[in-house]
Amino acid sequence: MLGKMKLYNFAVVFLQIFVAETFSRIDQPVIQMDVVEGRTVEMKCSSLMKRRPDSITWSQTDHNRILFAGKKDYYQNKRIHLISVEDSEYTLRIDSVELEDQGFYACSSYKGENSEEKLIYQLIVKVPPRFIKTSEDKRINEGEAGLLACEVKGEPTPEVSWRFIMPQVDEVRNMGEFYVIRKATRNYGGRYVCSADNGVGPIIHHEIKLTVQYPPEILNDEGSTKHGHIISGKKTSLTCVGRGEPAPSFTWELPNKEIITKDRKWHGHFTTVARNGQITRSTLHVDEVTARDAGQYKCFARNVMGTVNRSLIVLEQTLPTTRPPPLELFTTDEGGRGSSNFLHHSNFYKIFSLFSSITIIFL
Repeated sequence: MLGKMKLYNFAVVFLQIFVAETFSRIDQPVIQMDVVEGRTVEMKCSSLMKRRPDSITWSQTDHNRILFAGKKDYYQNKRIHLISVEDSEYTLRIDSVELEDQGFYACSSYKGENSEEKLIYQLIVKVPPRFIKTSEDKRINEGEAGLLACEVKGEPTPEVSWRFIMPQVDEVRNMGEFYVIRKATRNYGGRYVCSADNGVGPIIHHEIKLTVQYPPEILNDEGSTKHGHIISGKKTSLTCVGRGEPAPSFTWELPNKEIITKDRKWHGHFTTVARNGQITRSTLHVDEVTARDAGQYKCFARNVMGTVNRSLIVLEQTLPTTRPPPLELFTTDEGGRGSSNFLHHSNFYKIFSLFSSITIIFL
């Protein structure tokens, strides 16, 4: 039993010395082989010796690892096989290649105690790019800093580029895994696409939508009511145009302090809302204008960033009455026919048949 134990210990020591001597130097031509991760690679070893070698050994030199000595499998990895064509030729095959398989492999032929031949391969494993961490769609407030990330892995190291995409805008704005925004303005809002490429496999892309929030604004030059006339007894409308992010909601305050929203009407007063891109248009409709519609109106635009309002003053104008002129404006001639010494009765109606009107002033 002791004899067996000593023999076993001796064998272990022998292998350690053998590995150290075999892997101590790589000073001869190296055959480079490139393989994409997940595929199969074969490295052939043919003995050039005149006489049949006692053994052929495959080793992974940069890991100080014996793979096969003769036909004996020392590494015991199910993906790594030894294909023996004949006693003088051995092929090392690696299935489903992984990045950890990258390195130097040596095929050594032995005759007696001396190594007669060594064939060395450098296996380079190429890995297509893949994302390991990316930013999701995000919101930041105007004036704040922001960071967009597209972290990738691959061999060789992928190159990452960023494109900013908006209507009529598509340009490369940055290189690298991170896109830094030091002080956001509303013009930074849009779609950002990061692309990674290392020449192995297809280029990969990831899109991030960045929304920059800012307070609402009421726009005088986009169709908001400034001035005009409305006719008593007729329908009319007042318009308030604004923008903001998120899109603002609108509220109207009538002269009598009643509040009108898109969900709340009051005695023929109601609102409608239309959106076109970043512009929101709120319209207050009045089914029938009366004297009570004169006064101050307020339009409020609100979102999570704040509130803004604008006032409109509606003034009622007093116009001549449509009642017919007094009878004394007419005389009767000698023949008993009626005639006018001022103006004809029907023409008077044409001149004074006017509705009362209301003037709108935007403050």
